[in-house]
Amino acid sequence: MDSLDSIFKEKTHLIEERNKNLPPLISKKRKEIKDAVKLKSDLKKSTAFVKKLKMINSDGLQQCIRECETLNLNLYVSEIVTSLLEMNIKATDIPGMVKLCTALHVRYEEFIDPFITSLKETVLKPLQTGNEDAAKQRRLQIRLLIDLYQVGLFDDIELFRSLLINVTGKTKP
Repeated sequence: MDSLDSIFKEKTHLIEERNKNLPPLISKKRKEIKDAVKLKSDLKKSTAFVKKLKMINSDGLQQCIRECETLNLNLYVSEIVTSLLEMNIKATDIPGMVKLCTALHVRYEEFIDPFITSLKETVLKPLQTGNEDAAKQRRLQIRLLIDLYQVGLFDDIELFRSLLINVTGKTKP
């Protein structure tokens, strides 16, 4: 019974997050943030933030989320995307990564499209056989994509069809 309750709570949370990330609400949040908050444009802190993304763990993700809310990172969005893609993800980091991606998506309209596009390309690339670390990273990247889809940061269902075809090695019907 406890497992059913936890599954129900998790699904309820995902639905709430997805509803928060609907385009009209995101646009409204961006306007409110733009009108209300003066973000710091400190070059040293911004570059340190981008460098920190490459080497963070689940604790560091929480700190990055807080920093993301205070720094003006408009000029660094492409570097942030690259850093997040180069990161060695652990399974425990995925919920934090989803929160960080959500926070960046709310603040920076130009973040999510290049991030999702690059992540899709990485995941759909053929894997070299025998490379266990690459296979593990691929599984974690797919899980990240699924979680980002569940919270509503993108809605390309065709990606999952392509992934299934890619993973199973079957050709299109």
